[in-house]
Amino acid sequence: MTSKAFDHNFKLVLVGDSATGKSSIITQFTEDEFKEQMSPTIGVDFKVKFMNVNRKKVKLTIFDTAGNAHGIILVYDVTREETFNNIKNWLKECDLYSTFEECVKLLIGNKIDLKEERKVSLQDAQNFAKSNNMVYIETSAKTKENVDKAFEEVVYQILNTTNLLESTEPVRNKPTDNVNISTSEPNESEGGSGCCW
Repeated sequence: MTSKAFDHNFKLVLVGDSATGKSSIITQFTEDEFKEQMSPTIGVDFKVKFMNVNRKKVKLTIFDTAGNAHGIILVYDVTREETFNNIKNWLKECDLYSTFEECVKLLIGNKIDLKEERKVSLQDAQNFAKSNNMVYIETSAKTKENVDKAFEEVVYQILNTTNLLESTEPVRNKPTDNVNISTSEPNESEGGSGCCW
């Protein structure tokens, strides 16, 4: 008898202005790697990562371009205020095109390693996220600070949103990469990436 490789297959989308670090966040999360120079994404780029959250095996298909998703991560650059101001436009686009009414949204302020260049305050970002029913996390794709935590939070929120869970079917595929997440043990990464484009 074949056991299923994972319990859920979730699609996550990262949106935001150019050069905010969306591709770097994805690369750091899926490959534990930071590239100083990344080419702008043209067309569709996505990666696959497997995780264990709340004793559920989850396959994440992570896109850095707009589309229908179970979770949307909105990214801005803390050193460029205009990228933060544009988040409200990205949020409108996501609400307009999202298939799932209860789609989980998370706001990321990226590039916190550039402390001296910071233009958007933590308080302003937290207030904006709260007023739009989003969780807010600050990350550094360069140092990997809070990158895993951001994805863990999105998956946790999806797993706790009944209507989103009902829209996914358990799938039978063999995972190639796993991340174990537990409230009682430290997170462990076990392997490389699943690049698919």
